[in-house]
Amino acid sequence: MSKKINLIIFYSLILFSIYCAIRIGIHWDELHIIQFGEERLKYIFSLGSNKDFQNQPEGSRFYPGTYSVIAVFITKMFPIKYQIEIIHIVNLVFGISTIIGISKISKDFFNKKVGNIVFLVCFFTPQFFGHMIMNERDLIIAFCNVWSVYLFIKYLKNQNIDKKRNKYVLLTGLIFGLGLGVRFA
Repeated sequence: MSKKINLIIFYSLILFSIYCAIRIGIHWDELHIIQFGEERLKYIFSLGSNKDFQNQPEGSRFYPGTYSVIAVFITKMFPIKYQIEIIHIVNLVFGISTIIGISKISKDFFNKKVGNIVFLVCFFTPQFFGHMIMNERDLIIAFCNVWSVYLFIKYLKNQNIDKKRNKYVLLTGLIFGLGLGVRFA
């Protein structure tokens, strides 16, 4: 396929997934995740002086919430009536980035054609496509796993160049931190 056809297919899939993200509606756990992120965001902006956060149950208080805080922070930039749709679009960005990462790893190990096939197979897998929009926890862990593997491969290829090596180590550390900030297990 030519590059122009690949781009048309890619952008068509992106538009379709944005449409699905906007239309899918709220799922059963989403309001809890939003409340969870808002509580932690208030705690961060109060620089630790918010006493409401400290009165939460033990299991909830020490549960990491890095991604929920980031997602809620982004939704605060838009009107409140679009909060669910914005969170779905933020999830979608991370989901598509995960698929792009998997296809990049496939291109490194095999070739560009296999990378494109892997992209399409991953995109059209119903379980991943559904989770790509509305699952805040597992999606970010998948994102972090895929991109940490990709950055590790890049590190191995460029370990003799100090500047690139340091960049890949730093990025891998940030990705690990985001992944661990979602679930400890």
